[in-house]
This record gives sequence, C-alpha cells and structure tokens, in this order.
Amino acid sequence: TSLAAGALFPLARLSGDDRYSQAGLASLDWLSRFDYTTVEIPRFVDCAPEVILYTCEGIAAGVRHLCETQGAEQARKHPAARQFAAMAQWLVANQAADGRWAEPPERGYRDYSAGIPWLLLRMDALIGPDEAWRTCARRYLEGLATPAGERYYGLYVRPFTTGLAWLSAATAAQQQK
Repeated sequence: TSLAAGALFPLARLSGDDRYSQAGLASLDWLSRFDYTTVEIPRFVDCAPEVILYTCEGIAAGVRHLCETQGAEQARKHPAARQFAAMAQWLVANQAADGRWAEPPERGYRDYSAGIPWLLLRMDALIGPDEAWRTCARRYLEGLATPAGERYYGLYVRPFTTGLAWLSAATAAQQQK
C-alpha cells in the first residue's frame, strides 16, 4: 500500500488525473491506521528501520501531496502525520550513540537504515521543524561517515545502501543551505 501510494501521488501531479490522488488518499488513510509494530514478514522487532522506511514512503508522498494541495497546516493535522511522528519518535528513542539501530546479525536489513535520514529530513521540511528528527538524521550520518560505519553498512560495495546514503547526505546538504 505504501509503495503504491508513493507512485499514485506523483502520477496525480504529473497527469492531473484526480483518480490517482483519490486512490492515493485512500491509501494514505489506510497507512494512518496501519499497526506497523505487528507486521510479520519481516517482523518489526527484527528490522524496525526497514518497516518504517517502507511504511513511510507512501506517508511522505501523501503528506507532500497534502502540503501542495491543502497547505502545510492541514497536512500536519492529518492522521498520517501523527503516524509518521510516532514512527519518528521510535527512531529517536531507539537510536544508539553511533547512530545505528539494533538489527539481527543474521539478516541483511542494515541497508534500509541508510534511507532513514532522507525520510526524516524530507518530513521535517514538509511538516517540521522538529529538532529531534534532524538530530537523529545527523547522528546517523555522522556514524555512517566513519570507517567503522562504512564497514558496517558495506558502503560502496552495496549499491542499495550506497544509493540511500547518497539520498540522505544530499538531502542533509540541501537543507543546510
């Protein structure tokens, strides 16, 4: 649902066809009620950053749509914005000093963490400001930029991780202007 919503809102914007935005808004409403902590494949307790990143892709697209069509204040009032804030609070509260989140050593979910700053900073620009979201993103990027962070995440040898890291770093740099 989240990935579909992430495609529906840009389709609405590009085509001008209201059917896409209506379907996207229905998806956004569903995402605002989705209990992301009870997902089973993969389980939230095993890879929360992955679950949050995927769930929030549609939420971020929907919130952007709401900002563009109804204004930021209305977007902030939407239940999906509260859903995002709850997930962001989990990220802030569970982030280690090195910027990481606990992940099972036998599973390769680390890749998805590299997109978390991108997500937090996009939402901060839309419905923020929220210093906790920016601090969480900065802490992750600072840890990622160390030799230990590069090794842990397999930067430059794992294309998906590297791509998400570049999106996160570019978004951070853009917002510092």
